Amino acid sequence: MSSNVSKYNRVLLALAAMLLLFMVGFVAVKATSGANQHVKIAPKTIKGLQAQVKDYLKKDTELSHLKLINQKITPTIQQVSGTDVAVVFDVEITTRLNYAKADDVPAMKGRLAFLKDNASQFSQDGLARANQDIEDFRSDLEKYITTDQPGFQRIKAVGKLDANGKLLPNSVRLYCEGDGPDGKGVRYVPCSRILKDIPTPKQERDAYNAFRQMFGD
Repeated sequence: MSSNVSKYNRVLLALAAMLLLFMVGFVAVKATSGANQHVKIAPKTIKGLQAQVKDYLKKDTELSHLKLINQKITPTIQQVSGTDVAVVFDVEITTRLNYAKADDVPAMKGRLAFLKDNASQFSQDGLARANQDIEDFRSDLEKYITTDQPGFQRIKAVGKLDANGKLLPNSVRLYCEGDGPDGKGVRYVPCSRILKDIPTPKQERDAYNAFRQMFGD
């Protein structure tokens, strides 16, 4: 769960490095700049790209079992090359873990199931440590369920225009910012690679097995 939240908490990188990454094959301008107005993207096109970012955020948070409380999607850099357009969006979101209570979370269910199945095999000290771990984890989960968690992500939306200058919705591709090679600089990877639909039973099994490694034989 924490990894789903933390993936949104990217460290802001130097603007110069980001511009260097995107300059190849594009004319880059600030969204708020008054210069180079002839290469700025039409507001309707930006809204079309922004709508696809919203759809991605909705799907991503749902798969991550997060409740999307608030979102702010701000265009920062516009890029144009012929009929190809791209906009880099700064995305600020607020989420909560989307469960009624901590014991409903698959990771907790797996822990509880292991403890129930193996409690008789624990020493008194081992059982106390396992119960304390569960209580600590339950407390963390309750915090994520009841408290707004801020997050940040940078997404580049790329698309093509038709002969009339209208955005072709099916042409849009989204790229999420990540660390560059060896943790240096940045790179953009298809956001579709980040989306993960992990079935609830598997999450419970993984938690069960992880708890067994911690407190089993």
